[in-house]
Amino acid sequence: MGDAPQLKTLFHRDPTRDLEEVQKVGATAQAERDVEEFCETESARQVLERLSGTVAKSPAIRDPRFLYLHATFGSGKTHLLKLISYATGQTSAPASVVSDLSTRFEGFQHLRTAIEESPTGRFVPVFLNLLDRDASAEPPIPVLIYEAIGDRLGYPTDPRWLLEFLLRLEAKAPETDVWSQLRDKQVGGRGLLDDRGRIRTWLYEAVPPVLAGAGVSCTREDVKSWIEAAEETVAGDAFGAEDLRSRVEQAQELLSRRHGEPTELLIGLDEIALFIGDERSRYEELQRTMRALIDGPNPVVIGTGQWGLLAVHRDFVGDPNPDAWYSQEVQLKGADTEVIVRRRWLQKKSQTKDEVQDALASMPDLPDPLTNGAASQEDAIAAYPLRPGDLHWVREAMQSLLTGGRGAATEHIQGRALLVLVRALFVRQGWAEERLGTVVPWPDLFAVLQSETNLVPTWAEELLSRLEASAADVDAPVEAVARTVFLLNQAAVPATKAAITYLLLRRVDEPVEERQASVEEALGWLDDNNYVFEESDDEPVSYRLLTEQEVSVAEKVEERADTISYPRLRSTIMEWIREYGSLLSAPDNRQEVGIGGERGVPLTYYYSVLASIPDPSDQADTVALRVLVEAADGDSQVEEWKGKNGKSPSLEDGLIALQLPPNFERRLRRHIATGDVLQNETRHFPDLKSDHLREERALRAALRTALDDARVVDAQSDKPFGTYADGLEPFVAQEVVPRKFPERRSLTRPLQPIDDGPVLARFFRGDAEWPLSKADARTLGVDTASYEFSEEGWKSEFWSVAQDRASGTLLDGDQVLAMIEQKSGAFLGTSVEALQALLLALATSEAIQLRRDGSLVRDPAEMGRALRTKTQIRGLTIRLEPPPDRDAARRLRTVHRLLTGRDARPDDTAAIAGEIVEWAQSHAGEVQSVQQFAQQAFENVGVQGLTKLLKQAAADPSSVDAAAFSEESIKTEAESFRRAYRLRLGDQTDLWEQFVEARDDLSVNARMATVTQKLEGATNGEIPEPHALRSLLQDVQQYREQQKKEVEDSGEDEDYEAGGDDTPDTDLDDFTDKFGPDDTEQTKERLQALIDRLDEEAAGQIVLIQQP
Repeated sequence: MGDAPQLKTLFHRDPTRDLEEVQKVGATAQAERDVEEFCETESARQVLERLSGTVAKSPAIRDPRFLYLHATFGSGKTHLLKLISYATGQTSAPASVVSDLSTRFEGFQHLRTAIEESPTGRFVPVFLNLLDRDASAEPPIPVLIYEAIGDRLGYPTDPRWLLEFLLRLEAKAPETDVWSQLRDKQVGGRGLLDDRGRIRTWLYEAVPPVLAGAGVSCTREDVKSWIEAAEETVAGDAFGAEDLRSRVEQAQELLSRRHGEPTELLIGLDEIALFIGDERSRYEELQRTMRALIDGPNPVVIGTGQWGLLAVHRDFVGDPNPDAWYSQEVQLKGADTEVIVRRRWLQKKSQTKDEVQDALASMPDLPDPLTNGAASQEDAIAAYPLRPGDLHWVREAMQSLLTGGRGAATEHIQGRALLVLVRALFVRQGWAEERLGTVVPWPDLFAVLQSETNLVPTWAEELLSRLEASAADVDAPVEAVARTVFLLNQAAVPATKAAITYLLLRRVDEPVEERQASVEEALGWLDDNNYVFEESDDEPVSYRLLTEQEVSVAEKVEERADTISYPRLRSTIMEWIREYGSLLSAPDNRQEVGIGGERGVPLTYYYSVLASIPDPSDQADTVALRVLVEAADGDSQVEEWKGKNGKSPSLEDGLIALQLPPNFERRLRRHIATGDVLQNETRHFPDLKSDHLREERALRAALRTALDDARVVDAQSDKPFGTYADGLEPFVAQEVVPRKFPERRSLTRPLQPIDDGPVLARFFRGDAEWPLSKADARTLGVDTASYEFSEEGWKSEFWSVAQDRASGTLLDGDQVLAMIEQKSGAFLGTSVEALQALLLALATSEAIQLRRDGSLVRDPAEMGRALRTKTQIRGLTIRLEPPPDRDAARRLRTVHRLLTGRDARPDDTAAIAGEIVEWAQSHAGEVQSVQQFAQQAFENVGVQGLTKLLKQAAADPSSVDAAAFSEESIKTEAESFRRAYRLRLGDQTDLWEQFVEARDDLSVNARMATVTQKLEGATNGEIPEPHALRSLLQDVQQYREQQKKEVEDSGEDEDYEAGGDDTPDTDLDDFTDKFGPDDTEQTKERLQALIDRLDEEAAGQIVLIQQP
């Protein structure tokens, strides 16, 4: 390339020239260049069209003629404002500039047309930058605009009162151009502004003759008073919005007179937003100024700022009015910064473009990460010696460094910032002297970024400095690669080997393979020494430069990674697999799942994660699947597993063979170690934590993909069944379940035990529809037409198996569950849900009894609740017989209580009957004694039926059942038996003996007494309760006391009660003893007949009394 031209000869202008000052809105010295460097974007065109509409409005209509355009610094708003002033044709810019604007750019064509067709037809621009004010004086906006108008009209504005004074003179002689005469006048050989200290004196002498020429007479004192009035008007804050309004009107009248046609001011206010800042008073000042102008001459006002006025109004005032003047705003989106820089600093001479194009033909294509839209050949030529996307990515990196990596709504890095860097390349890095064919490598861009800005953080400079010393003996561009990686990271571009290689090329024809090899060596050194972090192991690998503190953490991570145990790796992999796989459960945990259209399939998973496969165990009651997780480079154990489990169908059924991606184990170790180290760090590393989370997502995604692609292997055949993602469900549902569980039952519709229990009960009574599907009815053996179980279906088979396994008629819950879960189960593979449905149907149809804690469950909803889980089923006892009648059970409990003297604890009638039998066996002698007592002591009282049952039960327990003790007659006899037992053998024997003694005594001594009749009647037909006997004994006591008293009152022998020889033998004898004898037979017969009749009536009355 020695003969190739130097780069500085390629450009239209010298790339080492000084930067121009920041554009001023009123400057016109570089008008032609301003037009040449303008790039009309769609946004700029929209701004010009909006402005055209504003200009076209009549000032007489009270519609604000205001437009505010907002854009960030460096986006071209001042440039556009300058061009707008040129377009009016009323500046010092050459006429060719105005012509160029209107012919080359569509937006300016619209503006020129609007100006020419407007009611005024002529606009004089008065543009000012509000930030150019005297910061120490802080003049108000009306004063700033007033001074700008004075400058534009050619009046002196320093001192400020002079402008006001001169305009007052113009008003006094409107037909005379007073200022032009004063400007050219000499007083004592001096002009007005030759001596600032003598301006007043000069005016005292010059003004009177000038005004006299216009027909206005005045004296020195008049001039002096006019100067004082002018000073007072503009002093401090005295000059306000209303004053400005009148001066704008005066200025427009002056301009119209001077040019002989209607003329308006076009006022431009640059950087309004920055001028206002966070001071509410300045915004209020702007509001007053705009209202005064709109209500007055209503000139066209263009404002600019770095953010919208709507936002300003919302912050200071509140919700904006969409029709107000401040709402008339538009955003200006500047041309791409790269385009601006190319046009201003890298513009090629027309005769050198072909040479550049020929040189770039050897340049390799952009790698994918650096493709920011399609780069045309023109873009490549315009960008040279940079690559087409270099300026874009460098600006992105600068923006990221400026904002600390946080997204921002505002683009802070604009054209001028890049111009500084590009110029520095040619001035400081010597690129002006380089030859055509060389291309700027990114380390040089890093160098100018470091030298020309303070954006490169200290940690990066220190890290790179340390790296330079550490890699001094490495034969690879370690530092250059690190700098390039840093910039790519900041620009959020994947720092791949291809991208780094491309950005390190220094010549267009440099061999890419050689450069890439050196880049790979450098990256390897950086990775090994913990200076970069591989953000992804997927191709293409992307790298990130670590901070100095992160490097320290990375070293700790590497040390920690070597200590991560295999059990921890296995548990992490297993946990992630289970979180992703909806069918995957905890290891060794039998569960029932819906799979492939089958409900309640018993399924158990086993895991061999980075470990050898154990010997199989019996799995007769479940579909057993093993998840085999192996490293990518490990020896497969699939055939070994198949050989072990293919020997019997009761072993494991299927294998999910998952192969981990390459390097997965190493990445997982580093990931776990990173988490441990970060957790123990007292410092906060947001980037590393973010990388840690991103790496976990990547690892999880890789494992998920590996699981989806895992092969499904059948232990009993060589048939292919696809992968976990598409083959597992059909393998289990269509292959394993029919083969392993031929007697399996399941439902097609979910069972709701608590809700379905009452419905089933009503169904079997014929009062409700079958709550499950017809297919479920056929499975269970229910005839939905007859509302009962049929002879076909599962019920019959279940009943047969249950009777074989029952103890008598009893089964416990474990025995029932064993039918579907244990190796010898008759219905292996059956879902618990189906078993629940069968038991619930049998119970609600009253074919079986469900007993919980010894109590019969009768309520259908409670039946469903008792069957809801396997644990609850295990707590049940099932009796293979209908539940007893409620009344019969109540009678049985009564008999039990009467005999044993305690309440029956169990709810099972058979158990209650069993306790009665036990009592009979242990109380046989007492039963006999009570029976004899009842027969001897009481008339017409039967306990023979009960005692016969008790004797039979004591001799042969199996010959007596609960039904025999549940009869109403047995209950009645049990009540009598209980009373007899208490009187004969219990706690009331003394009471009985007292009763018998009293009855026997009265039967002898007072046979006809009423109380005697009561005593004798108490043992006829029933066995009295103790309280009845006590009551009778009280009657006896009262009777005796009454008899004793009567004897005492009559004076008869007190021995009467004890009995004596004088006691008459008959009633007749008693009568004759009292009334004397009558020896006639006729009298005796008549008295005897009367006595007999009285006896009969007395007997009748006694019978009548005994009836209740």
